[in-house]
Amino acid sequence: MKGLLGFLKDTGSPFMVNLYPFFANQSDPRAETLAFCLFQPNSGRLDSGTQINYMNMFDAQVDAVRSALNAMDSKDVEIVVAETGWAYKGDTDEVGASIENAKAYNANLIAHLRSMVGTPLMPGKSVDTYLFALYDEDLKPGKGSERAFGLFNPYLTMTYDDGLSMSSQVRT
Repeated sequence: MKGLLGFLKDTGSPFMVNLYPFFANQSDPRAETLAFCLFQPNSGRLDSGTQINYMNMFDAQVDAVRSALNAMDSKDVEIVVAETGWAYKGDTDEVGASIENAKAYNANLIAHLRSMVGTPLMPGKSVDTYLFALYDEDLKPGKGSERAFGLFNPYLTMTYDDGLSMSSQVRT
């Protein structure tokens, strides 16, 4: 890993990660976890190592990566979130997979990033972040949610109105 981080540092390239609060919610499907993952009002989660009270899972995940990079003498390596998103449907045992939650996650994530608040370890800095996915992967194996992250289906129609398009009916 140090060799890779050295290469990224030398070339000015970012460390790209995939962060999915959706899957964190799957492993702890309490109502307060859902609110924490969707950037909704909650009491936060205390990181016992840093004593930082995180108000959303995305920031906690970004800062976990930042802490790991810092520990490996890579404080100058930028973090880019290559994938993040929320499934709009899933199997019956996939708690939280819904159109409403996907809309909330995307809208609240974008508002959070635009606010330039940053994370507790990187205040005032918005992390470049890419939504997953533009299209559903209808042939992807696995649980139902794996095929339901797309903003569009394979037939090029919107899977749900997420508020991002010019003709959107959703106002965030």
